[in-house]
Amino acid sequence: MTKPIRVFQLLEATVGGTKRHLLDLCAGLPSDEFEVVIGAPSIRSHHHGDTSFFEDVKDLGIDLRVLDLVRPVSPMADIRALAQIASILRDEQFDILHCHSSKAGVLGRLASVVCPKTKVVYSPHGFYFLNFPPSVKRTAYRLFERFASTFGDRVIALSNGEYNAAIDQKVTSRNKLRMIENGLDHFRVHTPDQARNMLGIPGSAITVGTVSRFTAQKSPYDVVSVVDRLRSDFPELCFLWFGVGELQKDIEREIGNRGLQDHFRLLGYRANVRSLLPAMDVFLLASQWEGLPYTIMETMYAGVPVVATDVVGSQDFIENGDTGFLVDHGDVDGLAESVARLLKSPVLSQKICFNAASRLETRFSLKSMIEKTAGIYRELVRGGS
Repeated sequence: MTKPIRVFQLLEATVGGTKRHLLDLCAGLPSDEFEVVIGAPSIRSHHHGDTSFFEDVKDLGIDLRVLDLVRPVSPMADIRALAQIASILRDEQFDILHCHSSKAGVLGRLASVVCPKTKVVYSPHGFYFLNFPPSVKRTAYRLFERFASTFGDRVIALSNGEYNAAIDQKVTSRNKLRMIENGLDHFRVHTPDQARNMLGIPGSAITVGTVSRFTAQKSPYDVVSVVDRLRSDFPELCFLWFGVGELQKDIEREIGNRGLQDHFRLLGYRANVRSLLPAMDVFLLASQWEGLPYTIMETMYAGVPVVATDVVGSQDFIENGDTGFLVDHGDVDGLAESVARLLKSPVLSQKICFNAASRLETRFSLKSMIEKTAGIYRELVRGGS
C-alpha cells in the first residue's frame, strides 16, 4: 500500500478567504492518501475579530504546529519564525510544503532549503505588492516574491487576474505557475425578511452593505464616501458593514465627521455572515486588490447583486453589466452611480443576480478546487518534476 503524502500547510493569515480556502482544502483531501499538518500562529490579530482558526482546525482532527508568525514585517520575529519552520521541516520530513499568503510564502520557501527533498507549493491569495501604487515599496515586495520563487516548485494563482499578474510582474516562471480557482460549497441562507429581522432592520429599508475588514486593502474611506454620495437620493439608506480591523476607530471618526452615523450599522465579525447577506439590496466591495474573493461568490450565491472595483480577483467573477458592475478603483462617483442604478431598477438587479448564480454553478466548484490541488501534490511527489 502506498504511504500517504505528508503535507505541511503553512499560513500566517488565519482569517478571511485564506482561512476558508485552507479549511475547505484540508477537509476535502482524501484522508487515506494525504496526511495533513497545519502550521500557523494561534491568532492573527484581535483586530480581525475571527479568532476561531485553531478551534476550526481541531474540529477537523488535523494536527497543528503553533508558530510565532506575525503579520507585519518584523526582522527579529521573522527570523524566529524562519527558524521554527526550518526546524519543523527538518525534523518531520514532509513530502509537500504548501505556503499560503505572502508572509508564509516568503518564510516557508526560504526555510525549505533545509529539506531539498520537500516539494514546495505557494498560493499567494492576492500578491501583497498589488496593495501599493508603483513605488519603491511595491518594487521591494515584488522582488521578495521573485527571489522566494527560486526556492519553490509550484505557484498556484486563484484567478486569471492573479495568474496574469504573476506573469506580467515576472514573480515566477511560467513552468511553475498553475491556476486553480476557489470553489464554493453550498450553504444555507435566510430569506431577506428573516435576515433583516435577525439584524433588527425594517423589511422596507433600503440597504447596501459589505463584508470587509477595516484595512487599507479594502479602501474603507471610499466606502464611507460612496454612502455620503448616496444619501441625498436615498435619505433612508442603511449601510450594513460586517467586519473589524485596525482602521475601525478611524473610520468611525470619519463617519461621525460627515454626519453619517444614522446611515451605518457596524456589525463586527459574525461567523454566520454569509447566511445574512440577503439582508442587503446591493453588495459593495471597494478593494485595491483581491485573490479570488469568497465574499463575491457567497453574495452571488445569496442572490444579491455586486458592485466591485475593477481589480485583480474581482475581475474574474464579474462581467460588467451582466453579472455585476465593475468600477475603477478610487472612482467613488462611479461606485455610487452603479449602486444607485441597481437600487432604482429591481428588474436589472434580478437579471444580474440570475446571470451571476448561473455562472457560479458552472464554474466555481469546490470539488474541482480540491481535486486539482491534490493533483499538483501527486505530480510533485509521485510523478517527478
